[in-house]
Amino acid sequence: MAAIGPDEAVSIEAAGGPQATTYGELTSIGFRQLFGDLGESDKFVDLGSGTGKLVMQAVRELGVDSAAGVELNAAGDEAARMLETATAVWLSNLCFDERLNRRIVARLEASPTVQRIWALRLLPEVPRGFDIESARLAECSWTRQASQTGLLPMPGHPCVSYIRTLRS
Repeated sequence: MAAIGPDEAVSIEAAGGPQATTYGELTSIGFRQLFGDLGESDKFVDLGSGTGKLVMQAVRELGVDSAAGVELNAAGDEAARMLETATAVWLSNLCFDERLNRRIVARLEASPTVQRIWALRLLPEVPRGFDIESARLAECSWTRQASQTGLLPMPGHPCVSYIRTLRS
């Protein structure tokens, strides 16, 4: 993986806080553990997409109608546009600060199309019109690495999913 440049790091930290440049990702196995029921009618958006692997996997393996990713340093208007038509949203928000998580919650609440949300950690509040659906373990780059090196057996990182229950 290529390192980010200093200008990009400043932009990402301005958007998501001082820990936002910490890199880790959901593995392809973790993707299947969480998103196996998505299909051709879904429009998948990955907020905090890094290299975009999940976006490609959503199209290739699940045949979603569309998939797009946005990295933190571009998360303003571009993320809002993507959420206008998204039905399924992944938040790689483990290192996002509370301010960014709250801005994302507001954008999710404003989107009439989002039906399901998955996140690496609980959002500061359950988005209006959604309920917590479940919590599941999903393999991530740091859980796989810990298991492979024999440090601690880590079957996965706990991820939370939300489901729309009411129209906004």
